[in-house]
Amino acid sequence: MIAIVDCNSFYVSCERLFKPHLNGQPVGVMSNNDGCVIALSNELKALGVKMGIPAHYLKEQVARGEITLFSSNYELYGDISSRVQAVLEEFSAGIDPYSIDECWVNFDGFAPGQLEDHARELRRQVKQYTGIPVSIGVAPTRTLAKVANRAAKKIRRTGRAAPGPDTPAPAGTAPSRGHWTHVSEKQRSQPWGSSLY
Repeated sequence: MIAIVDCNSFYVSCERLFKPHLNGQPVGVMSNNDGCVIALSNELKALGVKMGIPAHYLKEQVARGEITLFSSNYELYGDISSRVQAVLEEFSAGIDPYSIDECWVNFDGFAPGQLEDHARELRRQVKQYTGIPVSIGVAPTRTLAKVANRAAKKIRRTGRAAPGPDTPAPAGTAPSRGHWTHVSEKQRSQPWGSSLY
């Protein structure tokens, strides 16, 4: 089994590590030249702010203290990313970094009944040692792990999602034969992925 560990609102989460009073507040991080908002907290998204909005559109809300925007700090984000990866490597059978805020994690060797417990423990360890919240999708393939992770983010109320074998392809994807039919009969009879947010 393979897992994808995705840091939640990564750039915002990094900024909040040093400003915890902003937890639960609308926060964004701007691009290199402070031109556009490139990272948004869930609270900022809830206000209808979209990724890529020009920062000057939000200047009145910033001036009133309704939202907080930060200039990007890629050195900080790279350092925190390395720390998250170090924790993942220590508590797993191997990792394959995918991006600054995502990493594939080898879940081989765990019985099916142990996968969710291991994912929960991994999430707890990352939060404890780095302060960064993560969501985790686990499945037999990388593609399905990404789908499980996405499902976890869409189903935040329960914190867990385990779509069954008859679950249709996610919106915006094309369920090609190679993508969805490689799952074995044994795998089809059980949920194809589980995820934690």
